[in-house]
Amino acid sequence: MELLELDDEPLNKRDKFRKPLLIGLAVLVLLAAVGGGVWYFVSRSPAVPEQESTEKETSTAAPVFFTLEPFIVNLQPSPIGKRMQITLSLQVSDEEQAEKLKQFNPEVRSRLLILLSSKAGSDISTTEGKTVLANEIIEQINQPFTGRKDAQEVTAVFFTSFVIQ
Repeated sequence: MELLELDDEPLNKRDKFRKPLLIGLAVLVLLAAVGGGVWYFVSRSPAVPEQESTEKETSTAAPVFFTLEPFIVNLQPSPIGKRMQITLSLQVSDEEQAEKLKQFNPEVRSRLLILLSSKAGSDISTTEGKTVLANEIIEQINQPFTGRKDAQEVTAVFFTSFVIQ
């Protein structure tokens, strides 16, 4: 039996071309993966700075307050007290809202006097009672003024003096 001899030369030529081809394919796959990763992170990154910038803008804006003259009101009969002296400041959304409150100050005071005089000392002497009162004040003042359709934008009430006698 005769053995066939294989020519080594064709195998060596194929190996010479196969090795650079595999390296080239590996480099292309690697570049595609890196490019896809870069595209993914670049396409997501613009949303993050916009959110950060709006958070910075809202946090750096100075709050606007409208301080009312002190109130002295008679309270509903209660064993705790008959009169209340209160001073408060209203936090508003902007200077325009503060000017509107200044313009309609008599109506603001009237609404608050009616609200405050309807309370008993025992209702507003606790922390919870003061919180409820602050929410009621916001509700009263945010209603549109007489002859106006647009509502106010009072966001918080701060008691700077609160005495029940």
